[in-house]
Amino acid sequence: MQKEDTSWFASWFDSPYYHVLYKDRDDSEAADFMDRLTQYLHLHPSSKILDLACGKGRHSRYLSSLGYDVTGVDLSTQSITFAKKFKKENLKLVKTLPMIFDAYYVSLLSEKYKSGFMNPFKAFWIGFRSNRKAKKSQEYSSRTYILKSDNS
Repeated sequence: MQKEDTSWFASWFDSPYYHVLYKDRDDSEAADFMDRLTQYLHLHPSSKILDLACGKGRHSRYLSSLGYDVTGVDLSTQSITFAKKFKKENLKLVKTLPMIFDAYYVSLLSEKYKSGFMNPFKAFWIGFRSNRKAKKSQEYSSRTYILKSDNS
């Protein structure tokens, strides 16, 4: 059994507090922002866009509706589950990938938090062991969910 990831970001984006904080964000706000951003960037209509930390996919869905080739990536299971509801609207889950290097990074931060200084050798060893166990069990501490627009 793999040790649960206790890093703040491992649970924050699936917490009720996160959703309360962003409750006033809606599709029209996302559309307005994306219209201004795409005009400012002078994007070609067939541009490929990577929406990192796509959340529930408000921006990805809108950009996809404009004809852009959009790939959305997020680590929140709840957000991706919500975004998957819009597969019929040009967005589909392409794959789920383990975030292998996250085990090293989290170990490094945990060591700094526990001891007050970073110990990269210990963090590397802990991350290596975590990934070795995860490879056998397929229970990685963090995953990336890749969504893709059907426009491509």
